[in-house]
Amino acid sequence: AGRMKEEGGPADLLDRIAGDEAFNMVLTELQQIADSAQFVGRAPQQVDRFLAEWVQPALERLQSDANKHLGEPDVRV
Repeated sequence: AGRMKEEGGPADLLDRIAGDEAFNMVLTELQQIADSAQFVGRAPQQVDRFLAEWVQPALERLQSDANKHLGEPDVRV
């Protein structure tokens, strides 16, 4: 890590682990284990629910209020 930080070298930790017989793992296994998409938990569902239950209703309400006050836009070409 120090060499990577100081010299700008590549992040080669997974390569080094895969090359170490003590770990007995191949690089593809390590890459699957380290895949960050596995660690998001319920975040995608929570974001979808928040958008549907809070954001979208607020946007619809604000759009409706804006239309009442501003009227339809005049578009001239």
